[in-house]
Amino acid sequence: AGARQGMASGGAAEDGGRVAVPRFKWGQVKDRLFLTVVVKEMEKPSVRVDFSEDRVVVQVRDLGGRAFTLDAELVHDILPSSCRWEHLPRRDRWGDAIVLTLHKVFPMPWEALLLNPTPAQKQAMDRDWAREEQSLEQMGEDLFFLEHAKYLPKVTEKSLAAARTDVDALVVLVRHAACEQCKVADDTFATAARLIYSSTSGWKSRVHLVVADAREQAGRRLARRLGARCASLPTECRHFALPPSGELLSAGL
Repeated sequence: AGARQGMASGGAAEDGGRVAVPRFKWGQVKDRLFLTVVVKEMEKPSVRVDFSEDRVVVQVRDLGGRAFTLDAELVHDILPSSCRWEHLPRRDRWGDAIVLTLHKVFPMPWEALLLNPTPAQKQAMDRDWAREEQSLEQMGEDLFFLEHAKYLPKVTEKSLAAARTDVDALVVLVRHAACEQCKVADDTFATAARLIYSSTSGWKSRVHLVVADAREQAGRRLARRLGARCASLPTECRHFALPPSGELLSAGL
C-alpha cells in the first residue's frame, strides 16, 4: 500500500504511518505567540520542549506509549531564553494540552506560524482565535530599501563574504520596520550612506555601508548571526562594523 496521510486515533496527523503529529493551534499578540499542543490521554511527565531561535520541538507520549512530535520550523525568530511552557488545567476538546509562550525577536504580526509545513502539520494545525489580538494588522511593504537603494545596497548572509572583500570596513544596518525605537537611527544611517556615496574623498571606497532586511528569510539569517535584536530604547540601537576578516564588531550609531 502507498503512504497514508490522515487523522489517526487521538486526533493526530500521520504521514506515511511513521510520524505522529499532535493537534496544535496558535494565536498571537504583537510581541508574543501562543502555541497549544494537544494529545488525547497525554502522559504528562513525558513532555519535552526545546526552544531555539528559529524552531520549537515538542515531544510527548500518550498513556498507551505512542509518541508524538511537533518539529516546528518558524517563519520568524523567537527569544529562546524568554520562552516557556505549561500544562493547561482544563482539557481541550481533543485531549490534554500544553501551551507554549513564544517571545518574538521583532514585535510584529506573523503572517503564518510554520516555514514550509509538512502535509501532516498542515492537517493538524488550527488557529486559536481566543488567544488572538483582533486589532493586529499585517505590515505593508517597507519603502526604506527602495528609497535608499542607490547608496545603501542590501546584504544577506550569502553575499556577506563578497561584500567584505576589498574594503577596510563593512558597516551593516539590520533593518526591521517593526523596530519603532530605531527608525531615527535607521534614517541617520541612510543619511551617512548618502553622504559617503556622494563624497569625492578617496577613502570612501574603503568603507561600505550596507543594510540587511530582517523581514526577509535571507536577511533574517544574517540578523540572527549578528545577534540583532529590537532595541527597547533608541540609545540601544546598533549597527555592526565588520573588518575584512575576523570577529564581528557592534557599535552604536
